[in-house]
Amino acid sequence: MKTLNFQKAIIDALKDLPQEKLKEVADFISSIRQKNFSKKPDSQNSIYKYVSELSDNETKHLEEEFVDYKKLYPRE
Repeated sequence: MKTLNFQKAIIDALKDLPQEKLKEVADFISSIRQKNFSKKPDSQNSIYKYVSELSDNETKHLEEEFVDYKKLYPRE
């Protein structure tokens, strides 16, 4: 399968996921990128660009999602 076909399949699969599941997907993608890429992600097409464009309320909500995250989800 070509890269564009994988990307389309992934995007199509995301369309009906609830917000909390989309957050899990974003976290997973971020984790994969951190493990596999030593360089900074392409700022034109990355989750980091998306997050940087959030409104103040959206940013506050996102930050609240991570309160006690390490305590709730310790790494094994």
